[in-house]
Amino acid sequence: MPITIQTFGSATLYTISNPTNTFSFSCTNYGATLISIIVNSKDILLGYDTLEGYLSPTNPYFGATVGRVANRVANGTFKLNSKTYNVPQNNSPNMLHGGTVGFDKQHFTTTSVDELTDSVTFQYISPDGNQGFPGTW
Repeated sequence: MPITIQTFGSATLYTISNPTNTFSFSCTNYGATLISIIVNSKDILLGYDTLEGYLSPTNPYFGATVGRVANRVANGTFKLNSKTYNVPQNNSPNMLHGGTVGFDKQHFTTTSVDELTDSVTFQYISPDGNQGFPGTW
């Protein structure tokens, strides 16, 4: 399937379509976010048409890659190996989906665009201490 690449605000949008254009999906390197899934000319995915919607603080994580945690960290605190860690509370009093600047708000590196395997591969390295989390991911 052909892969088209276009600008999506300050990010890049990748669209993979089948030869008859009855199915396609689009994703962006901003948050490694799935933007659309088109089946028989109908978009079946909730989301926005522009990057600005994904940048909005009211975006409910549409299509996003969330992390380092998917869900909540109660009271923004957790223990690991007898050490207590404090993470940002963006869903008071909890931390939701990686915090105030989670993976959904990062520009991922596009490491490959491969029409042979119909794939786009993104990478993001979260350094030790990012958003209060230990270890490099």
